[in-house]
Amino acid sequence: MGDSKSSQLLIILDDLDKWNPYFPTDQVISAKDYLFSHQYLDLKHANIINLCFDSGYMSLGHYCSMIAEARGHKIMPSIKTMNDLQKSSFYLGDLDFLKEKVNKSLSQISELDQKESFTALSVFGKSEDKGIDSISKSIFRFFPAPLLEIRFKKHEHIWSISALKVVSLDSLPKEQEDFFANTIDHFSNHLWRTPANRKKYVCDLAILVTKDEPLPPSDEKALQKFEKACKKLDVFSERIYEDDFARISEFDALFVRTTTSIENFTYNFVKNAEMDGLVVIDDSDSILRCTNKIYVSNKLEKKGISTIPGKFIVKDLEEEKELAIKKYGFPLICKIPDGSFSIGVKKADNREELDKILSEMFQKSSLVLVQKFLRSAFDWRIGVLDNQPIFACKYYMSQGHWQIYNHSKGINTKMFSGKSETLPLYEVPKSVIKLAISSTSTIGNGLYGVDIKEDEEGNVYVVEINDNPNIDSDIEDKIEKDVLYETIVRSFLNRVRESRTV
Repeated sequence: MGDSKSSQLLIILDDLDKWNPYFPTDQVISAKDYLFSHQYLDLKHANIINLCFDSGYMSLGHYCSMIAEARGHKIMPSIKTMNDLQKSSFYLGDLDFLKEKVNKSLSQISELDQKESFTALSVFGKSEDKGIDSISKSIFRFFPAPLLEIRFKKHEHIWSISALKVVSLDSLPKEQEDFFANTIDHFSNHLWRTPANRKKYVCDLAILVTKDEPLPPSDEKALQKFEKACKKLDVFSERIYEDDFARISEFDALFVRTTTSIENFTYNFVKNAEMDGLVVIDDSDSILRCTNKIYVSNKLEKKGISTIPGKFIVKDLEEEKELAIKKYGFPLICKIPDGSFSIGVKKADNREELDKILSEMFQKSSLVLVQKFLRSAFDWRIGVLDNQPIFACKYYMSQGHWQIYNHSKGINTKMFSGKSETLPLYEVPKSVIKLAISSTSTIGNGLYGVDIKEDEEGNVYVVEINDNPNIDSDIEDKIEKDVLYETIVRSFLNRVRESRTV
């Protein structure tokens, strides 16, 4: 969309009479016209809302979405969403994570106390009922469909989602017609708006952030510097948020600047962006690999890359634990595979502490990584992008603590984290740079932050590889300043240009 070619918004209906209650527009067309008219066959750029009621296999609605994808048009719902919504066994399993939220939300609505079932309308992920609006948005993130009826049922005082059903536009009661009209107007103007104001830009970059995140990967000043770099390089940039899931297809690229996790919304957000053909940093493979310390440790070990000596411990295998104690001695570092900002990392100074820590960790993970404790005043952090170093920092341990972050202290206190020192790349030992590059090459070519320890003999070890590393003002950018931000934006530009030639 950012290649100076405007995209037309079209709304497809199986019966044009269904649009009679709404303002006339030439953007509303019939399914048959879309499928057979040369006007749309030859249309190169289009964003399409498919409101055909019958979306079953081999229906007109189904064919419209299928043909739209084949023509390279942006379509909602996609064939995948249509197919998934045909079988409750597909979508109910994916929505299992909403169980607690659904029951808690509906249990607080007094009007439902005496009811055993309840239905709510979802229009582009929005609901008139504020009590379930967040549920509607969560469902929309997984199944982006314009009009859905969400059906709830209560069994033994527990509310749950029983079904999702596609809704026909002409079945809406009059009191919901205004809600639909206002919502689709907002959707078409702000979600898939005509990019006339972007024509001078080379590409469109979405920067995914979370409002009021306690430990964001980039602070406000850094985000502004990214936006400044985008403007300088003719890249349109806009911050988007968790609720903007359906806006993914509006952009050419996605830059994740909120803490990533397999369990939160970010991984699904990235996967869908990739399915829509966006260039994404960091990509889903990098997130999946970097968030799991056991994967990274195995990968590096297989490649012969130096890591902190350690081994995996499985619950109830006492001989493995004894072997770790004998081989590395105390203190020992215990790590849950999935964790960031040193969360899920504990130090055991003796056997009693080790048993307690392992017992707690095994409740969350079937494997725990146990490593030798290497004392150091600081960890190196080498930023790597496109398999090249882009910044180097020393992160010092927090005062009186053995980690960079001391989670027993408040985030806003001076004791929470240690100081940092940024150095020119030429001042960093070559062994550190070489280790950082060789380690990230086993993961991908995204944006990584490699933590490295250096012992008294000058030996270097990878601590971990982080996707989505911190880039904060006056820390990581202290040496390169604006050039650092421009380097990252240029990487997006190069990747987008390359994707257009494939």
